[in-house]
Amino acid sequence: MSRYATIVDYTLLWTVVGSVAGVGALAAGIVQVRLSRQSQHRRHNNQPSPSVAGGSVSVPTGRLPPEVLGRERVIAFIRDHSRQSPNYIVLTGPGGIGKSTIATELCRVEAEKRWRRFEHIWWISATDKTTLTLGLVTVVKQAGGSVADALSVSNGDADGPDRFWGLLQACGRWLIIFDNADDPSILAGPGQTRHSRPGDATGWLRPSKAGSIVVTTRDNNSSTWGRHATLCDVPPLDLAAATEVLLNLAPDAGPPTDAALLASRLGGFPLALHVVGMYLTYPLARFSSFREYLAAYDANDLRPGLDVGNASHDDPRDNVLETWEVSLDELARRGLKLARPLLRIISCMAPAAPFPAHLLNSLDRSLLPTDTAPQANFDVEIENALAGLLHLGLLSSAPAGGLPCVVIHPAIADAGRAHLESQHETSRARLAYRAAASCIVDAVAHLQFSAPADWPMFSLLTPHLHATLSTVAPHLNHQDLTLLCKAAATTALSYDWSGGLNAATTITESAIPWTATLGEQNPSTLLLRQQAALQLGRRGDWSGSELEFKDIVRRFEDLGAEHKRESLACRHDFARAVAHCGRWNEAEALCRGVATERAAILGIDHVETLATRHHLARSLAAQRKWHEANQLFETLLEAERRTLGDDHIATLASRDALARSLADQGRWTEAEATYREILGSRFEILGVDHPTTLANLAGLARTLEAQDRLREAAVEYERVLEARTRVLGRSHPDTLESSRLLNNVRLRLRSS
Repeated sequence: MSRYATIVDYTLLWTVVGSVAGVGALAAGIVQVRLSRQSQHRRHNNQPSPSVAGGSVSVPTGRLPPEVLGRERVIAFIRDHSRQSPNYIVLTGPGGIGKSTIATELCRVEAEKRWRRFEHIWWISATDKTTLTLGLVTVVKQAGGSVADALSVSNGDADGPDRFWGLLQACGRWLIIFDNADDPSILAGPGQTRHSRPGDATGWLRPSKAGSIVVTTRDNNSSTWGRHATLCDVPPLDLAAATEVLLNLAPDAGPPTDAALLASRLGGFPLALHVVGMYLTYPLARFSSFREYLAAYDANDLRPGLDVGNASHDDPRDNVLETWEVSLDELARRGLKLARPLLRIISCMAPAAPFPAHLLNSLDRSLLPTDTAPQANFDVEIENALAGLLHLGLLSSAPAGGLPCVVIHPAIADAGRAHLESQHETSRARLAYRAAASCIVDAVAHLQFSAPADWPMFSLLTPHLHATLSTVAPHLNHQDLTLLCKAAATTALSYDWSGGLNAATTITESAIPWTATLGEQNPSTLLLRQQAALQLGRRGDWSGSELEFKDIVRRFEDLGAEHKRESLACRHDFARAVAHCGRWNEAEALCRGVATERAAILGIDHVETLATRHHLARSLAAQRKWHEANQLFETLLEAERRTLGDDHIATLASRDALARSLADQGRWTEAEATYREILGSRFEILGVDHPTTLANLAGLARTLEAQDRLREAAVEYERVLEARTRVLGRSHPDTLESSRLLNNVRLRLRSS
């Protein structure tokens, strides 16, 4: 283990470019979202299913200042290290010290070199499992991986890291940044616990001569990162660099000697220097010079009892906790009374992750305490406060998914939560916690778990849902906690529909502990138990799943008519579990009952009713009740195509079930035509290597073989075998079955 601990650092994570330039775009974007939200939502169900979703891996160079100072030694060290050693670099230090800026500047330098050493430069947010997974999926795609590779990574399969690293070893030289890995366990790979360590080289972090990795983190424990890591502790800026930061940001605020005194008082802490510099350029700020700000700052006694992150008495953060408060005081003085409560609310969300700004407009005005009467236009009041926070560098703008979003730095989020947890803000803290939970609850309430166009928004909300379950839930009353856990159950269900079993499980496991507080008969407790039971079945234990569903159904029925829809959803899942256990006649009866009641409550063409009718048709086909099954498939597909579209996940599933049913009836020509139609959509949406696509190809080969078109069948079986060998491995049961079927066709060809 080596350590490079004498680094001069400089950072401006939130720059004039990233903050001020985003103010107008953010405000305009919020208005656009508010005007288009309803019309957008009406179109959701008609949009096609997306392929495996990834996230942006572009380097956020817009966050850099025009000139980065004091970086030469650390940049040179990292570049030299990458040439000489396969080990990965781990930049450590407190939040706001400049780790991300070092990594960003490194990427900029490498990208602008005339002779580029790296063919690919990828930036992956490692704030939590969701953002990490989205970034990893995009890297897999850009490295030439198949849909099966992307699915393996997205679903958290055990072989995901091996697939990932296999692609990296063959795609040319690369540089990867894992940013904000403050929870190192998420880099340890799938199936790991919060206590897992990434240093064993079996997860996402491995030494490599094919490229270089830089990790930014607050964890400086060498045992965490293992023998393949080289740790670099990032200190505050030296006085010369810190002084120049202030002079560059506020050139009219006073002479260099005054700037040096203020820089020294701030301990050379980069984020504090940036926020102070931004403050001093704020029009008509109360303190407009370095000397005035220093005097006011010294007169503002630090609040006792605040513990931000791992700060100690010697940590420069102890001297800058109130830096952001001075800026908030200025915004309040200018009439932006909502700025402080909004920043407190956003502090409860996931730091360094885009948060859709328009969600703040849905807040109940009573959850935002101010000392002045509210303006007539609450939306404008919110937008002005956000613009002020952006202008002073307390937030950054970062559009995501076509939505205007804001991002809070982890250090500012830590300080905000520390203020909420202090005795000075007890009453206001309760309102802030309720408001944060309300943002998530309201956002999820406007989404449909079964609508593919809503899945990206669920993904965007997921890190903030995890954050609120961790930091906000302990402070909520029973009603608000119930609503937050219901939002968690709905989000988990959206991942079940989109194929993200691992994400669904993680969300459920994060929320389940709160059911002890809610009680056994609480509706949200039952919804979370229902998701856990469904995930149990998805992993192969449908018998255990059936027992769980049976108990949950009984408890929902005890709650009465008010929870009839939830009860029907659980009865639907219970019927699926029974079917998976092979009791088709019983499953048919259960599906009939649920379909009838769902049609009466939701309508015959509602997506939930259609889902139950789909499973009813499959139950009929499994019992060889061909006439009734065929009629139901026909009417079902007509309704799904009309209401959902040909390429909706539910429609594709019904088309696939119909093709298998036709083949089981010996109607080979019709089955072949249906399979060919499905494959066109499967190729476009899921890709040629997706397991469902390969199953459809195998079904097509079976229909060709049954029609004695052996050469055509052999070609399709060969395609399936080649893909399954590559995707699943030679010993997988599906691969072995494909090999057996191909050998049978070849024997028939030789004997014919």
